[in-house]
Amino acid sequence: MKNTIRSIIILFFILFFICPISGNPADTSGLSLESSAGYNDNVPKISDKQGSGFALYQINISQSFDFHSLKTSLSALGAYHDYFHVQDNYYLNAGTSLSLPVYGGRIIPSLFSDFLLFRDKYLTQDSKNEIRAGISLQWLVSGPFTLGISYARHRADYREDVQIMSSATYSGSGSQNNADSRFPGKQTMGRQSSARDDRIQHTVFQAVYYFSPTMQTDLLWEHIRVNSSVDTESYQENRISGCLTKNMNDKWEFSLIAGAGHADYESVPGKRDRQDTNWRSGLTASCFIRAVELKFQYEWEYNDSDENGESYHQQVTQCGFIWSF
Repeated sequence: MKNTIRSIIILFFILFFICPISGNPADTSGLSLESSAGYNDNVPKISDKQGSGFALYQINISQSFDFHSLKTSLSALGAYHDYFHVQDNYYLNAGTSLSLPVYGGRIIPSLFSDFLLFRDKYLTQDSKNEIRAGISLQWLVSGPFTLGISYARHRADYREDVQIMSSATYSGSGSQNNADSRFPGKQTMGRQSSARDDRIQHTVFQAVYYFSPTMQTDLLWEHIRVNSSVDTESYQENRISGCLTKNMNDKWEFSLIAGAGHADYESVPGKRDRQDTNWRSGLTASCFIRAVELKFQYEWEYNDSDENGESYHQQVTQCGFIWSF
């Protein structure tokens, strides 16, 4: 497998083993390896489908520390998607968090930050570096009921320039921008390259309720604002989603996921307004055998867009295992 995945794995093992391990029993570390295979029937998420089988390789490393009542954690996650009929992608995510439980642990304020490196050899325009920082608050309202809120700011720097449409009007005295001098007073269209830099604000409200020790539900409401240097990529989106999880005999776990979202894109002169409505659902079934989790996962997504080519269906099915240390 390509040199990139080898470099990522070596880097993560180095990070894990150089983490300072104290003698405090509350300090914990973790390492998990995941391998799975499946099929994605619409990799680029566009109207003209391009499907491919794939193999996924993932490694997750974490280290937590307790300094009296102050809790800190470090984490690193790397994944490589090896597609069989299109080009591959991979990402590396590393972050840290700092929390200080108060009122007997019933309220937990936290600070967090992380860095994402994403590279896609198929959809090269999606390759980016992204940094995030935010604050969150969890409130244990009662034994089975928890509320949470978080707010984060992201900055995403895309590695590839975007080709955008530009217009100009010729006044008759000469050519201006991309105007055609054969048609005085007419507006003409052309293409120009523009670097893409996104500023993102992400707010999340979460509610978790345990019906029993083996059954819980998670509800999320998200508000996302994207201010992009490319006007057509700026939008506001609201999402709502829910997850119902059931454990059986400490061996099996089943999860049902459903969600919907609506995005309003910024108005751009010369283009009709764009709105997207997105629906998604999923199912996960896991079987735990000692330190190994056998997992099956199915995801379905439908996006209804006013923009030509941006409406799509996608189904992803995969199965594999996670080995935790």
